[in-house]
Amino acid sequence: MHETLTHIRHSHKIIPLFIANFFIALHYILVIYINSSFLKEFLSARSISALYTCGAILSFILFIFAPKLVKKVSNFKFLISIFAIEAFALLTMAFTSSVLIVVLGFLLYFITVYAIFYSMDVFLETAIKKEHHTGILRAVYLTIANLGIREFILPRPYRFCRPDFWHTHILKKSVSPKYHTSTYARQSLT
Repeated sequence: MHETLTHIRHSHKIIPLFIANFFIALHYILVIYINSSFLKEFLSARSISALYTCGAILSFILFIFAPKLVKKVSNFKFLISIFAIEAFALLTMAFTSSVLIVVLGFLLYFITVYAIFYSMDVFLETAIKKEHHTGILRAVYLTIANLGIREFILPRPYRFCRPDFWHTHILKKSVSPKYHTSTYARQSLT
């Protein structure tokens, strides 16, 4: 165990991966926490379930081709591209009122999340110098991700008490006339 901790301390690749993993987990949980409620504005509960299922199937298909893509373009370029695609998907969802665009944006986002996890795992594998450290380092890596998720949810549940999720869709509400008359906005003006 001491040898593994020394390995973590002296590695210039593992610590940045752990830090990035923490912030990716924070980002991930913020979006996941509100996705179903956001999608409920556009789709029925059954359609949302089907959309999540479709996203999982498409993510599975991506995992089949991901090793070839990473080998072809490098893991770094793959990750940067996936981050750009994810940002595009989220911005598309935030600024549209079209059901079709929201559905396509969600599917694109859903797929990119798992592509990011895959890419980060490839980075972790390449950063581990000794094979017998793999188990403990992966456990620390996953624990850090879970700490990011816990940090977001547990201390601040009161932020999510509003039914219209005004805090996470503030951009959408500021540009879309549909949302300027939300219940929360009307209450805050009186």
